[in-house]
Amino acid sequence: MSALDVARGYAARGIPTFPCTQDKRPLTVRGFHDASTDPSTHAAWFERWPAANLAIPTGTRSGVLVVDLDVKEGRDGRATLAGLEDRFGPLPATLVVETPSGGEHRWFVMPDVPIRNSAGRLAGEDVPGFDVRGEGGYVLVPPSRIEGRAYAWRERRRPAELPRAWVDVLAPRVREVTTAPPWTPSARGEQAAAERYSAAALQREARELAGTPKGARNDRLWRSAAALGGLVHLGGIDVADIRTALAWACRQWRDRDDVKDAATIDRALRFGLDNPRTVDLSRRAA
Repeated sequence: MSALDVARGYAARGIPTFPCTQDKRPLTVRGFHDASTDPSTHAAWFERWPAANLAIPTGTRSGVLVVDLDVKEGRDGRATLAGLEDRFGPLPATLVVETPSGGEHRWFVMPDVPIRNSAGRLAGEDVPGFDVRGEGGYVLVPPSRIEGRAYAWRERRRPAELPRAWVDVLAPRVREVTTAPPWTPSARGEQAAAERYSAAALQREARELAGTPKGARNDRLWRSAAALGGLVHLGGIDVADIRTALAWACRQWRDRDDVKDAATIDRALRFGLDNPRTVDLSRRAA
């Protein structure tokens, strides 16, 4: 199966992908930020780069967290993991990809807490060969190849949930995100401008989301919810407003999956609330 066929398969499940070089570098300008579920975008990419590798962003975009066990250059990630499991309990059986170097990627469901990338460090300790790909990261997927050797599925099953003890050690300083940091106007009239900007953004995102074609909807829904969540701190809209507007947009689609849409909105809102957007209101029309 070609990388383009695989990209289309991921898109059908709402998972965005993007092309990379043979040395794992993104080919698109914004890297994993350009990951898409749009079939026409995939077709254009692989027409331009027919030999490209394929990658998915980890974290809330895909709902996947990957434990990367490296076994090269004197590092033995499997041995490191065995020691960690003695302390924190065993990781459950899950989907596993064998990497070209002989290591492995273990895929898990991304928890509802922010877990970011790490490389050889865990809770302040050195853990050689044990890397985590979470928020802000990405991994190559089969049939990608490095130096002629391919990524390959070793264990085909649904990604497992991480045990609570592992979530706690991977995200030791997690805080419950319910609202974004407060915002204080820096000039007279800026509060009103912020409210107008947020309200206009809410209406624009809802209208454009409602008209999104099938195949690109889940990706656009994530982007809309995350973008609007990042505006809550301005004070013009709240989470209830966003949920109402996005629910209206989703109702305009045929062949809806209410459970999937709700899960996407939840993940994206958490991301947006935790990453408030900076808006230069001085350059915005009233």
